[in-house]
Amino acid sequence: MTEDKNDNGAVKLQPLEAEVLAAFVEHGSMTDQTLERVTGKSIRSVSPRRRNLADKGYLEEVGTAVTDSGKQAKVWGIVPDDRIAEVREKNKTRPQRKKDIRKLPLETKLEIVRQLLDDPAVNEATRDRHGRAWSKLRGRVQDRRGQRERERRELNAEIREADRKGSPIVEFLKLKRLVYDATETVRAVERFVGEDLERREVLAGMHIPVAHWPEVVDVLTDLGAVVEATLEDIRQTMGVLGEDVIEGFAIEVDEIFELPGA
Repeated sequence: MTEDKNDNGAVKLQPLEAEVLAAFVEHGSMTDQTLERVTGKSIRSVSPRRRNLADKGYLEEVGTAVTDSGKQAKVWGIVPDDRIAEVREKNKTRPQRKKDIRKLPLETKLEIVRQLLDDPAVNEATRDRHGRAWSKLRGRVQDRRGQRERERRELNAEIREADRKGSPIVEFLKLKRLVYDATETVRAVERFVGEDLERREVLAGMHIPVAHWPEVVDVLTDLGAVVEATLEDIRQTMGVLGEDVIEGFAIEVDEIFELPGA
């Protein structure tokens, strides 16, 4: 993928990336945990941006430190201007480590399974696989799809009941339904893009011309920024979550998962 650059040749930064970089400029080298503290943003929000900055050559590992929980964590620091290009090129050729997927934390494995079962491309690919194990997996996929449909029916019933009672939460429930609808719309876009990529490989000339995509990219980029800002507002609204609340999260990895027996 071609990097988006400014007129002076520097790689462009997204707003939150620029904010994270500014935190390093102001506070110096730190771990992701310290970065979370100084920015006031969730580690799940700032850690991926710190990773992006490292990939772009603006940050590099400068040591390790012990976190509040007693674990070792990487310390990241600013890369001098005259070494940014060098570090960026080095990162492009950096070998990825392999990590046994069985050794991941349970919550991470569960989140991977949940997200994969929601992935239309994964669902489609399982249809062409044969054998008892794949048949069981297709059953899990169908269960997950059925669960989403049940959740939507239950939400509609909840909206009708709240509306009937004149409950103040009815507008919130309608908002939840809008979010569900928006998610399905984005999934449809993902499927369309995947199909177009497949057509490029097997049917020359039967795909969407490249010139048509920039506008869609701009809209999706704006959508991503709005989603990120809204999530930050919601996190501030929620405050500290109780033990009975489970947050969904993006799986961010810098290793190659190694399957058992591979």
